[in-house]
Amino acid sequence: MRLVEAEPFAAGVFASIGGGSSFYDDSQRNTFALDAGGAVSLFALNRVTVTGRMWLNFWSDRLCPGLNSDQTGFRDVQRSDGISICRDVLDDLNNTGTPDQARVGRAVDLVDGGTDLSEVFERDNGARLMMGLTIEIAIQQKINAFLIFEGSPFGAERAAFTDVFNTTMLEDDPETYIQLGATYKF
Repeated sequence: MRLVEAEPFAAGVFASIGGGSSFYDDSQRNTFALDAGGAVSLFALNRVTVTGRMWLNFWSDRLCPGLNSDQTGFRDVQRSDGISICRDVLDDLNNTGTPDQARVGRAVDLVDGGTDLSEVFERDNGARLMMGLTIEIAIQQKINAFLIFEGSPFGAERAAFTDVFNTTMLEDDPETYIQLGATYKF
């Protein structure tokens, strides 16, 4: 929502909410996120907009199924339904199997920063300050190109953004994200 506009500047506030769940398996993984903050834009040459943003990012992720009451298995799902790191942490918790101790330690450290294995089976909640810079260029009346650079200069890694819990991610959450793209207005 724009609050102030005095060419070539504008300022406003924004909020976004989102989430998702795994529909193709029974891993019980899901996520919820909320962002709220402010933005300041500078317009130049009727074609370029540079926007600086600062916001708080809140999240709540279910990375593994919950544990049953005696902590020997997953609640409401079969053992095979949990992703491999969840099964490894469960094996370590119950002193069964031969889990990769370094990987289990990394998972526990990402979720609670300590040694409580059962925390991996609870929701991972967190918040961090985010800052970003967006450059938009009007190519034609209906086509824009953009570059977004954003990150968390003082925040912690988000476990869901690491390869420990999501094999498509990098080993560590880089806490800096870059997007390049185009929009078409119709």
